[in-house]
Amino acid sequence: MAETQELIVDFDNAKSGRINLDLGVYTATTGWDECGTGRTNPFRRWRAYFSFDTSALPDDAVIQKVTMMIRRRGDGLGLPETYRLKFNIGTFIGANLDGNAGEWTAGTLVQTLTVKPADKQAVVMDVAALALVNRTGDTDLKLWDDSTQGSGDPTWETNFNPTTLQRCRLAIQYTEPRAAVATGVGTASASATLVIPGAATATGIGTASAVGVQVLPQSAVATGVGTASATAMMVLTGGATATGVGTATAAATVTGNIAYWGEPCERYTGGPRRAGR
Repeated sequence: MAETQELIVDFDNAKSGRINLDLGVYTATTGWDECGTGRTNPFRRWRAYFSFDTSALPDDAVIQKVTMMIRRRGDGLGLPETYRLKFNIGTFIGANLDGNAGEWTAGTLVQTLTVKPADKQAVVMDVAALALVNRTGDTDLKLWDDSTQGSGDPTWETNFNPTTLQRCRLAIQYTEPRAAVATGVGTASASATLVIPGAATATGIGTASAVGVQVLPQSAVATGVGTASATAMMVLTGGATATGVGTATAAATVTGNIAYWGEPCERYTGGPRRAGR
């Protein structure tokens, strides 16, 4: 089973902060101490933005969980009747946090809290977030207040990042597929036969060829040391060539005609003669 790993990422301070919407005008301000969301009814609202570089994820990573690790600083006075903090994810901040209508409405909703998050709280995103993590660039989160005033106060806010060293972070848990492994096999065997007739060639390792036949019958032994021996005979047929043997011996050789007693012979030397001859 593949082991679960975790990538924890800090946000880019230069591209993170807030967007204010005041009487229809969008204005962006950046920096860790600007990250917050809230509203002053009915005129002014603001939303928090975080940009995380998630390109360090392996290309084949199977994402299991996306978690926003919250750090909080103190809020101003005031509470709405119904509190809602929403989390949107996507890739919607460009080179800068521009502060426009596109960024204001951007992202896919993946979590809603109905109680203010505590400092050091881990907020797990819904499963839809898994497919929205950018493996080759930035993954952006927008945290925005969608509370209802009702009988509550006209002003409230939720602020993040107590100090420059105590900031919200993004944690991504993932696994990587592993190649299948066959264990305990030990031996692979086959009863098939490879036949290379005539001048056939086996390729892929080298070349094996045959142009003749060498037969070592009876109790002959061919070894890989360099010696070929036989107690019977060696037959080299066709145009076959025997190489590397070194010595060939024969018991005797008889050639020419054979002379018999009492028969003429063109020339005779040595041995007894018949009387009168």
